[in-house]
Amino acid sequence: MTIRIRSRIAVAALAAAALAFAACAKTAPEPSSPATAGNTAADPRLNGSFREDRGGWAYIHLRGEPRAIGFQHGWHLAAEIDDILKTMAFYFEKTTKRK
Repeated sequence: MTIRIRSRIAVAALAAAALAFAACAKTAPEPSSPATAGNTAADPRLNGSFREDRGGWAYIHLRGEPRAIGFQHGWHLAAEIDDILKTMAFYFEKTTKRK
C-alpha cells in the first residue's frame, strides 16, 4: 500500500471514530427546535418526519421528495452534524496547518 492510500484509510477511520464518539457522548441537552419539540407545522418540509432517541441512538423517520428528505436529515441531526464538523475542523487544522 502506498502512503497516500494509508493516509486516506487513516482519515476515514478517524472520521468514523469521531462520528461514533459524537453520537454516543452527549454532554449537553440538545437545543429545543420545532422538530424536537414535536411542532413540525412550522415548516411544511418537516411534515411526516420525526426523531426518536433510544438507548443512545438517534432514529429519524424521513418522508417526501429528495430535497425534503435532505432538509429533514439536516434538521433532525443538526447537533450531531455540528459536533462532527467541529471535531474534523480541529483535526484538519492540526494535520494541514490551515485554518
